[in-house]
Amino acid sequence: MKKGIVMQIDDGFLTLLTPEGEFLRAKKQDQAYSVGEEILFFPIEIKTIKFSLFSRANLLKPLLIAAAAFFIFIASAFPLYQNNKAYAYMSIDVNPSIELGVNKKLQVVEITGFNKEGKEVISHLKGWKKKDVSTVTAKIIDEIKAEGYLENKKQIVISTVVPEQSEVKLEKSWKAICKKLNRLLLISN
Repeated sequence: MKKGIVMQIDDGFLTLLTPEGEFLRAKKQDQAYSVGEEILFFPIEIKTIKFSLFSRANLLKPLLIAAAAFFIFIASAFPLYQNNKAYAYMSIDVNPSIELGVNKKLQVVEITGFNKEGKEVISHLKGWKKKDVSTVTAKIIDEIKAEGYLENKKQIVISTVVPEQSEVKLEKSWKAICKKLNRLLLISN
């Protein structure tokens, strides 16, 4: 039991100042109290829970390591995803209609045949994935000639679609590819 002066009265508790200078809390009893009154009381022990990140470090280490590994994996896989994503499209139309999906490095990442003849032509192509678009286009034109689609028609329509925000470098590359293909077609005729 301790002695103290009542400093504050709450609904169920008293705050008291002891002769040692401590502020302690006590439960209110069934009697009237007034601020400044000196009384005998039983202090309530307040348990403090200390939370320390360092004491739980052994529990958090595996979680932090796993999270770091996950973010490193995602960050390293992002450029690979970008190189496999079509950035622009090039269409080749004679009677076989074929579309090439090209990444930012001007490598072919997808080929689609739009009709039966186009699907047949691309079924004969091997090793086109991640190859330069001009090389793959030359192989496609050679395959179209080999299958006899250019005998009656002398015109090949090649069109490109690039994003609105295309870089000047990419546009110059497309123009160079078109000139190269034009020379290829003129030489072969």
